[in-house]
Amino acid sequence: MLLRDQKGYLLDNHAGDGGDSANRAGLSELFGLAAEPLADYEIGLTGKLVRHPSQFPWNNPKNFTRDQLIPFAAGLWQSHQTALARRIFWSRARRLFFSQSTERDIPGSKKFPWPHQFINDGGQLETRRFDFADPLMPDAIWHLILCARLKPLYWFGLIGAPWLFLSVVGHCLLSKSDDEGQIIAQAVVGGRGFIKLYKKLKPDWQDSLERYWCGWRNMPEMAQAIKTKF
Repeated sequence: MLLRDQKGYLLDNHAGDGGDSANRAGLSELFGLAAEPLADYEIGLTGKLVRHPSQFPWNNPKNFTRDQLIPFAAGLWQSHQTALARRIFWSRARRLFFSQSTERDIPGSKKFPWPHQFINDGGQLETRRFDFADPLMPDAIWHLILCARLKPLYWFGLIGAPWLFLSVVGHCLLSKSDDEGQIIAQAVVGGRGFIKLYKKLKPDWQDSLERYWCGWRNMPEMAQAIKTKF
């Protein structure tokens, strides 16, 4: 059974927190598990989002990452919440297509695009040469355009579609991760051709879903929903 908090927001069955709530809500909506309260994840009408509407530190808009954004936007596309999807797109455009993730999980733990030190989640001092908000590549920008149904910008598919093609190929042939929620969401929104490409290049895609959702994440309902609808 999918784990939810008292207000009905999805939680992570493995971690038990709301750090991936926006990601899960988007996938749930996209693949027909439930009608999720996606509008609750927006701050006002700004297009800025949070991982969880109220749970600390996931209600910090500065740690909302690309891996939350892509499935969330796909959920908006599926549910035809176009106004919110458009606010999200223009919010990212004003940020020069960088994600909101200028901080790590804890508020105030800033990232910098130059060498710096910080205390990681394990309490250890760590050094990074470069760490900043997630950039949105052309395939992600095109995904947001499609999710927002911004028809005057569909021409961007001339750039975004080839980039998505390369992303699908790269994920299928090079990635060893079973966490494929982002690329699957992009393939669904991108169209049937990308779904066919993904399945052809990753014949074990159903096994991969089982390993991720039924194993570590302990969310078998999500695996079944994706396998049924994808």
